[in-house]
Amino acid sequence: MARRTIVYVGSGIKEGWNVKKLGAQRASTHFDNKEKPINYGRQLVKKADLGQLKIQKRDGTFQIEFTYRKGPFPPEE
Repeated sequence: MARRTIVYVGSGIKEGWNVKKLGAQRASTHFDNKEKPINYGRQLVKKADLGQLKIQKRDGTFQIEFTYRKGPFPPEE
């Protein structure tokens, strides 16, 4: 079964927002506003067989999560 690609959109150390894949040491890219990294993250996960986009608030809590394509059932933990 294909591995799920998980991408996070969260605030960076500096002002702005980062897009980072799960397991990566550094962010893929950095943006000044929140709309652009969400769109970029969606593009990344839609290219994968299984994709998940997790969007965080500035305080680090999760705001919303999107899953693309059919995920495994029951869900993997």
